[in-house]
Amino acid sequence: MAEGRAAGSDLKARDEAVNRALRAAIEKGVGALVNSETMTQNFQLLDDRIYSQVKGYVKTYDVVADNNGEGGIYRIKVKAIVALGALRKDIQALNIIKAQKKNPRIMVLGVSRIEATQLDSAIQVRDVQTALEMKFSDMNFPLTSKEAAQVANEKELQDIARCAALGRRFDAEVVVTYEAIAGLQEASDAYGIKVFAMNANINAKAINTDNARIICVDHASGTSRGPGMLPTAQKALGETGLKLAESLANKIIEKWRGEVFNTVDVKVVINNINYAGRNAVMDWLKQQRGVVNASERIFANNALEIELTVEGSVWGDFDRVVDACPAPKLTITTRTPNRIDCAVR
Repeated sequence: MAEGRAAGSDLKARDEAVNRALRAAIEKGVGALVNSETMTQNFQLLDDRIYSQVKGYVKTYDVVADNNGEGGIYRIKVKAIVALGALRKDIQALNIIKAQKKNPRIMVLGVSRIEATQLDSAIQVRDVQTALEMKFSDMNFPLTSKEAAQVANEKELQDIARCAALGRRFDAEVVVTYEAIAGLQEASDAYGIKVFAMNANINAKAINTDNARIICVDHASGTSRGPGMLPTAQKALGETGLKLAESLANKIIEKWRGEVFNTVDVKVVINNINYAGRNAVMDWLKQQRGVVNASERIFANNALEIELTVEGSVWGDFDRVVDACPAPKLTITTRTPNRIDCAVR
């Protein structure tokens, strides 16, 4: 049940009152999915992206009370069914979260091995790579060029900093790395046909290329059966890769959701700054609205690197905050989802 009001006693006012009642119903739906603090801190975001899409979330409604504009104010009460599934998807997933994160691009890097005495241990398969990229693409994640997948080896994939640098090289904001292994679980004869059970295990992590931090880690396993060890192993890797991709994507989105609606860790790098300027900037940043924490990571060769924890609702326009620094004056040279590079004017 929700109520809406509008000034006037004509049909236009009634329509407005109905619309506001439906919006109130959606607000109740939002309230069932996020806490009140989130709603308060991110009112404008929710207002722009959610509450304006009344028809998209209200499945059906009935007007249960109508004062017919008595006293020059229309009061309408409705009983509405809100599509919480669609609402949840838009709040937690791509429509809001990806937009606020500037639609990050993803690069997938990894290695797959099939371990069995009857097979060459050097066999490399692309089934996991294909499965991950296909699933991310289905979920509308923009992917970087596939040529990036050819430039990393297994040793490099263990180095988070190198993976982050590689991602930046190919204009990716997120690098997903994985290690997949398929092995023989059992072999049996079925009516004279050799049947293999191949088990696949995949470990993966998502890395933020701006600050070389791990966004999340994940694991998936699965078993496939069939004739032929190699095709069955490839099938196990592919199916497990799809399962992993969905789980990993949800973890990435959940991490982004937390950053958009709560806090985000970002890096600010300032070049051509002296020590006095360093002190002034640090003191000024700590006083700014939405800055939860500001820590100096390094100051050397007239370059200052700062790690900030910023409220998600503020971070979207934080370049304006940096641009307003009174002294020393700063010029922003680069802005990415989790990093701002600037220099003293």
